[in-house]
Amino acid sequence: FVYDNKLKGVQVTAKINIDDFTGELELVHHFIDENNNDFLGLKDGEISLSRKSNGEIKIFEKEKFQSNGWLEIKVVSEGTHFRGYINNKMIVHGHGSKPEAGSVGIRINGNGILYLSSIAVQSLQ
Repeated sequence: FVYDNKLKGVQVTAKINIDDFTGELELVHHFIDENNNDFLGLKDGEISLSRKSNGEIKIFEKEKFQSNGWLEIKVVSEGTHFRGYINNKMIVHGHGSKPEAGSVGIRINGNGILYLSSIAVQSLQ
């Protein structure tokens, strides 16, 4: 699912429950196409800030986390600075080249039940 307006600086917040879900969930920002985008990913008890460029994934930072009930996950991208939060606590952060303006969305790949109660997009520029 993609919000197709092109944004520069952006904050994306989602309220989710993945207790009964196995797979990967990505809050995608600066989506250019399937092979070029930035994202905050959740997979197998890890949260990561990553960039896919020409199909190759570069991980800026990743950390372990525990899913327990409803979580608020958030990614903030401002210029060359990227941050990932769980329940308003910064868990991962990284730096990279400034992405070109792109779309925002969510990517889901897995099995089970994933609950999504809301997703909010805020332009920062």
